[in-house]
Amino acid sequence: MAKTIDTLVKDIYEILDESTDCIATEAFLDVAAAQFKDTLRRRLRSQERRGSIRFSSLGKPDCQVWFAVNDPEAAEPITPQTQMKFLYGDLLEIVLLYLAKEAGHDVSDEQAEVECDGVLGHIDAVIDGHVIDVKSASPYAFQKFAENRVQDDDPFGYIKQLSGYCHEYKLPGAFLAINKESGGICLTPLDPEIVAENPPGPAIASQRESVALDSVPRCFTPIPDGKSGNEKLNLNCSYCSYKTKCWPGLRGFLYSGKPRFLTTVLREPNVPELNLRNK
Repeated sequence: MAKTIDTLVKDIYEILDESTDCIATEAFLDVAAAQFKDTLRRRLRSQERRGSIRFSSLGKPDCQVWFAVNDPEAAEPITPQTQMKFLYGDLLEIVLLYLAKEAGHDVSDEQAEVECDGVLGHIDAVIDGHVIDVKSASPYAFQKFAENRVQDDDPFGYIKQLSGYCHEYKLPGAFLAINKESGGICLTPLDPEIVAENPPGPAIASQRESVALDSVPRCFTPIPDGKSGNEKLNLNCSYCSYKTKCWPGLRGFLYSGKPRFLTTVLREPNVPELNLRNK
């Protein structure tokens, strides 16, 4: 009997249980090994800045997409640590999809190309008739997936991207997330109503209007940093690689190992300052 996606996590855990004698399938291993090699080759090469709208940008703020299309070289350099994080995420995706196959689930269309109105993207896979977006997550982000809160708290636009893929495939969707620290896995189905509310066509048309503007649109305003009178970037801006270009004079400070980016400094923080490009 064919397995369904409802048992995916349980079935993966089962084959990883030390009491289970699972014999690896050579054909699945060959595919995973080839994917590992391709991923390492790609990540070790210099990454070109893209200058076009893609499915991965559908949920991103217009200001970030404007820079990506009109001034991609303004992006902050990707640090070796961040490159390692991306590589780690790519490799974990390969492992999860391999384990899904080994656990007896139907996995197809890995990295298949999707197109809508001339905009391209690539899905991670289709598992048991569901478009799957694999996420390697911090403990905090993983908890959002595990509790199905990402649909209400989605600062990185994951919902619109996966919804767009679901529209093109005409299939339901789900996030398959793994906790990078604990190894925990969870499956978070995407609500069909949310998919219906997020077709890719209107989002693509809106972003094309935004990137055609002569100057970058302002999407966010700074928020108070406590009661100091200082103002800081919100979460979206803090993670944006164009923040120093968008906010001239931006200053960064390290609070307990975590960066905070201030647009206005009335009271000098008593913590180490970061050396920001374009400061």
